[in-house]
Amino acid sequence: AAQQKMLETTRFADAASMERAKDMVADTILRDAGVMLDNILQMTGLVLGGIVWGVLADRLGRLQMLFGSILVYSVANILNAFVANVPADSMFHWLHVIGLGTAYNQYATLRFIAGFGLAGELGAGITLVSELVSKEQRGFATTIVATVGIMGAVCAYFVTELVADWRNAFLIGGMLGLALLFLRVGVVESGMFDRVKQSHAPGRGALWMLVWPAARARRYLALVL
Repeated sequence: AAQQKMLETTRFADAASMERAKDMVADTILRDAGVMLDNILQMTGLVLGGIVWGVLADRLGRLQMLFGSILVYSVANILNAFVANVPADSMFHWLHVIGLGTAYNQYATLRFIAGFGLAGELGAGITLVSELVSKEQRGFATTIVATVGIMGAVCAYFVTELVADWRNAFLIGGMLGLALLFLRVGVVESGMFDRVKQSHAPGRGALWMLVWPAARARRYLALVL
């Protein structure tokens, strides 16, 4: 009985060691590939998110999209802190069915979602600020928004340097995003959007308006480039 108990204990320890080894391998892979995934997938999410959130903001309002996008990227960042390889016999085995059974795939998907959400926050935030202030102050106001955004990126760098575990860095970033929601509770909807909404202007939030007429398409392309 003692030998059997020792054997079971040894097997348990071996299994635990194997799972820990898998987690260490997953962490190593994510550290090596994280920058690439951030650059490719998050940027792709930013591009697509900018289009989707922009259309929705024109139809439903800047404020709703601002809060929705902050919630999306904050939750995605928090979930990034918990990515892990899922055992086939665990209660989350269904993640393998949708291709999210590995830490790598989970991380990649969440980086895309985070970028998608961030695009909405950037677009809706700058649009809301520019519409809430007078036309004489728009340039200065949007510059402040952009400057604070860059300062946030700099602060994020120092957080990653001070926090040993990259998972904790994502957790901190996600929690700060949720805190941002509470700080923006008092923000009001754009008066300009309310007036356009009440006028029932045709084509509001339509993608085709970016490319037609041709003169508008040329101006838009010049601004993008």
